[in-house]
Amino acid sequence: MDRNKLNIYNEQLVNEISNEGLINKNIIESFIKIKRHDFVPIDYSLEMIYSLNSIPFHQNLTVTNPIIIARVLKALNLKETDSVLEIGAGSGFQTAILSNIVKNVFSVEINENAYQIAKGNLEKYKIKNVKLIRKNGFNGLIENAPYDSIIVNAAFDSIPLELIKQSKTGKAVFPINYKMKQYLMLYNKKESNIICESNFINMSR
Repeated sequence: MDRNKLNIYNEQLVNEISNEGLINKNIIESFIKIKRHDFVPIDYSLEMIYSLNSIPFHQNLTVTNPIIIARVLKALNLKETDSVLEIGAGSGFQTAILSNIVKNVFSVEINENAYQIAKGNLEKYKIKNVKLIRKNGFNGLIENAPYDSIIVNAAFDSIPLELIKQSKTGKAVFPINYKMKQYLMLYNKKESNIICESNFINMSR
C-alpha cells in the first residue's frame, strides 16, 4: 500500500472524528498512531477501510465504526493511570486504541480465530501494556479486578450488574437490547445514559 495515501485517508478519518465534537487529545493521538488498515482484511478498499462503517472481518464479527469507538472512550473519561477490562477483543483495533490512552488493558476474547487475529494485529505495534486472554468473558476477569472501566462488546438483555462489580467505580459501557432495538449504554453507580442507538450486533471490535 502507498504509505502517503494511507496517511491521507487516516488524517481524513481523524478529522471526521474531531468534527463530531469528540475532540480529546489522547483519543485523537491514538487514532493517528493506530491505523485501521492494520486490523481489517486486505481485500477491502481504502475508501471502505477508512469510512465511518463497521467492517466484517471474521464470521459475524466486525471492526466497528471509529466514531462509536471514540464516543465510548470519551464517555468513559479515561485517564493515563487507568486499568480497563475489554470483553471482546475482535480484531484488536479498539484494544490498540485503548493501549495508547490508559496504563493497562485486559482484553478477553472467546473466539479462537478472532483471538489469533487480534494477537497478530497487536504484535504489529509491539504493544506491551495489553494482556490478551482467550476465554469466555461473560463473567469478566476477576483475577485482575478491580478495573477503572469496563467495555463490553456483546449485547445484554439487562444490565450486567455482576460484571459491573469488577469496576471500582461501577463504570462500564455495553450494548443492551431494548424493545427490538440495541443501544450503547454508559453505566455508573450514580446514573446511566444512552450513548447512541446501534443498528449492528457486535458493537466495538
